[in-house]
Amino acid sequence: MISRPQTAEAAPYYFTYINQVTGDDPVGALENQLEESQAFFSEISEEKSLHRYAPEKWSIRQVLNHVTDTERAFAFRALWFARGFESPLPSYDQNVAASGAEADLVSWAAHVEEFRRVRLSTISLFRNMPSPAWDAKRHRQRQSLHRTRPALHHPGTLCSPRLGAARAILVGFQGEPVRLVNINSTDVRGTLVKIEGLSQDRVWSSLQRILEDTALCAFATVTTDNRAHVNTAYFAYSDELEVYFLSHPNSAHCRNVSGNASMAIAVFSSSQNWVGPDRGAQLFGFCNRAEDSETSKAEEAYIRRFPKYADWKKGLAPGDPALEYCLFRFATNRLKILDEGEFGEAIFVHADVVGLRSDLRHSHG
Repeated sequence: MISRPQTAEAAPYYFTYINQVTGDDPVGALENQLEESQAFFSEISEEKSLHRYAPEKWSIRQVLNHVTDTERAFAFRALWFARGFESPLPSYDQNVAASGAEADLVSWAAHVEEFRRVRLSTISLFRNMPSPAWDAKRHRQRQSLHRTRPALHHPGTLCSPRLGAARAILVGFQGEPVRLVNINSTDVRGTLVKIEGLSQDRVWSSLQRILEDTALCAFATVTTDNRAHVNTAYFAYSDELEVYFLSHPNSAHCRNVSGNASMAIAVFSSSQNWVGPDRGAQLFGFCNRAEDSETSKAEEAYIRRFPKYADWKKGLAPGDPALEYCLFRFATNRLKILDEGEFGEAIFVHADVVGLRSDLRHSHG
């Protein structure tokens, strides 16, 4: 039996997926997922599989194609290191892959069958892999953390020392788009409090109001000597609870995330008064510099919120240090909300954020 991956065996962000795996038999989970997913896919018609929840978003066919392609990439990554190859693997951009796949031109039935065959191949690979391969210490690419983007569409840039992590990630990855789980509420003592009608949609709505209420946030990072550091910034955000901010890569907080990607963000309106009702949110997760396909998504979100940003950027003179500014991307994996008008006085709502950070998520608005 292969033990569960430890925190040192994969980048922190991957535990968003690893922690979704229950029990101690990930291969069994892969087999169970195959049976469950086939039943689920059978309820989706050819016509429905072309549905997009909004223009320019992925269709259901594209999402399943993305899951299948990502499984291929991680299975190959596991094979590469299990067989003893030491050279680093190239990165994998999900948007390039999606564009090249032309998934909407392939029937839904063909996508379902393709996923089934890929999953059977994955199961066979792991069932027949010799035990020593799982514990072998393998090559890690020597890249700074801000270049090793903690996202599933870059499997080549994050090579875990033990291959059990790759297998667990595959199980956790076949999930749903970003969603809230483990939703609960507590009082100031941390005692659980029951709120009637507490649901994902209600928490989403509260959080969206808070994020829209102010364009400024405060965020905390960790220095190389494990000391706390705090800074403020204007921010934009995506439906996937990615937060984007503009900063110079040589600033203290950006240097901090290049060594430790852990970050916490506080969002609240400073116009509130002491007597309440108060409202604010805390987001916990990991941050990296937006690069490649992430950059265009970050800029689109930033310009939507701050339309003057584009003109400001164009108007910069040569040699201006502001030309060196870049966008950073924060991915939320846990949140805490105080919304006294919605949930009650001094009541905190907590939730974990799990699922795909891709171009498709069910609308919560």
